[in-house]
Amino acid sequence: MTILEQNIMAGVRVIYAVRMLVSGIALKVYAFIASVAGTMALVSVPHVVANFMTVAQGGASSIVMFLFLALIKTKLLVQIAVVLGGMSLVLLARDTMHALSAQHRAVPVLG
Repeated sequence: MTILEQNIMAGVRVIYAVRMLVSGIALKVYAFIASVAGTMALVSVPHVVANFMTVAQGGASSIVMFLFLALIKTKLLVQIAVVLGGMSLVLLARDTMHALSAQHRAVPVLG
């Protein structure tokens, strides 16, 4: 392979890597990771888990009320991080389901 061909192929590899790093799915994963990291940095997770375990003994209605009040009573930054994480998780799940259904359709049916 000549030097020109090597340089061209190196440029193609860089473009491919950049496209993969900024793809829609990658950006959703980055958003989810950032929201989880932000939430863990701003919230005392052991206290939330301990409170959740206590509330969970009251049943489903207690859990729903706890989650609602926990979100409403936090700082705006935590609310944004939780909503961002939830949205990115839902969008990733949608992309996964779409990919699985497309893969399922691509499998030939043997009769």
